[in-house]
Amino acid sequence: ESWKNGRPGNLGFVHRGLAYWSDGTVERLLLGTADAYLIAVDAKTGAERWRYDPEVDGRYARHACCDVVNRGVAVWHGRVYVGTLDGFLVALDASTGNELWRTDTLIERGARAYTITGPPQVAKNVVVIGNSGAEFGVRGYVTAYELDSGAQAWRFFTVPGDPQGSIDFKAVTDELAKMNYSGWIVVEAEQDPSKAAPYDYSKLGY
Repeated sequence: ESWKNGRPGNLGFVHRGLAYWSDGTVERLLLGTADAYLIAVDAKTGAERWRYDPEVDGRYARHACCDVVNRGVAVWHGRVYVGTLDGFLVALDASTGNELWRTDTLIERGARAYTITGPPQVAKNVVVIGNSGAEFGVRGYVTAYELDSGAQAWRFFTVPGDPQGSIDFKAVTDELAKMNYSGWIVVEAEQDPSKAAPYDYSKLGY
């Protein structure tokens, strides 16, 4: 064992991956725990450089279908981008760990069980993040934010909206309850592009 580091508590380290980078003088390794608590260390010696606690709202743990997890960060041009379980995307200075900006990615905070467990991805001049929560009936979407400011650049819904309003699921489930139905309910979006252009349809609201 050359060196070790960690964090008080019982949360494990990041699920599926660590971040490794060099600023030209020091090679660094970024350790992260399941709630996006980050520790930057010297990759050779283990000397700690900085820590960052996103102070995640612990109540969001109940919205995570498969436990509290964080699948990694994005490191690009001297910055670290990380998503938090409670729906924020955060940019940090990779050298100091100082928070540069934080943006709320959730469209219905408090109303639906959205979380973030996946890693952000950098594409040209934006950082892109999705969300979790399909098990609890959320509408999936992917959003891009400006690297420098965190301002929203665009958003694309992966679950189409309905121009006539949302499906009345209660009426459907009430009828199924009368039949003592127990099982899955599958709702399929329109597949014919001549009836509903997929790109335009995906951007519509509930």
